[in-house]
Amino acid sequence: MPDNQKKNENPMPTVISRADSLLLCAAIVLFTALLVWMIFGTIRTSFTEIGVLITENDAEIIHQPFDAVVTELLVSENSYVHEGDALARIFPVASDDEVEVDSLNDIKAQALSVHSPVSGYVSEISVSLWDEVNISTPLMMVLKAPSEQISNALTYVTLNSIDQIEVGTKVKIEPEGIGRNVGSLSGRVSKIGQLPSSLYDMEVRTGSEKTAQYLFQDRTEQFLVEIELEKDADGKPIATGGKVPESAFITNKICTLTFYSNERHPYQVLLQNKE
Repeated sequence: MPDNQKKNENPMPTVISRADSLLLCAAIVLFTALLVWMIFGTIRTSFTEIGVLITENDAEIIHQPFDAVVTELLVSENSYVHEGDALARIFPVASDDEVEVDSLNDIKAQALSVHSPVSGYVSEISVSLWDEVNISTPLMMVLKAPSEQISNALTYVTLNSIDQIEVGTKVKIEPEGIGRNVGSLSGRVSKIGQLPSSLYDMEVRTGSEKTAQYLFQDRTEQFLVEIELEKDADGKPIATGGKVPESAFITNKICTLTFYSNERHPYQVLLQNKE
């Protein structure tokens, strides 16, 4: 067999160009970096819920001790009242002593004042002018607050990912329906608990009959989250994007909450999304 034929039977050596070598090295480095990031790196996830902000104290439900007609409402929702302030005036329609009146002015003149037993925010007014009320009719609700400076608030919110938050989780709060110049508030979760067990207890906690009924329908999927608001040197909540009224975000019924969960490893997030 000729020598040249024997040479042709040997395979030609594979030659890897410099460019291919660089690409291979880059791929190895990239894969290694990705693997290290998956194991040791951390990411922060977030999710948004709709909640109801209230003060950290219960509400006082205001009643009157006799059958009457509402002749005047002296406060509005979201206003702050001190203990002893007049909230409304009512005219008794049934009593042991007959009261004779000749005009509307007489009715207003003989009306009696209903005073607030606590200091706080008027969260809901349940009656209108000239409504007939009795001893079981709630006139309004006042969320107890010793002063107008509120440093923390509670929210009732449905959390589909309750395991993503814990004490210390950062929260962004965006109140709705209180003006275009209102900015967002920020704070951190300070406590997580369960909802009240009865509708009445829910009314006392939220200061709103309508809100309580709304929340009580899905109470098995909801949690009570207490938020410590970030404050400035004067103790006022810090807002971004505008000026926040001192009371509006407390008694406002609806808000948007963005929870920024604690940092986790990427592979943990990946595994959770596959479940």
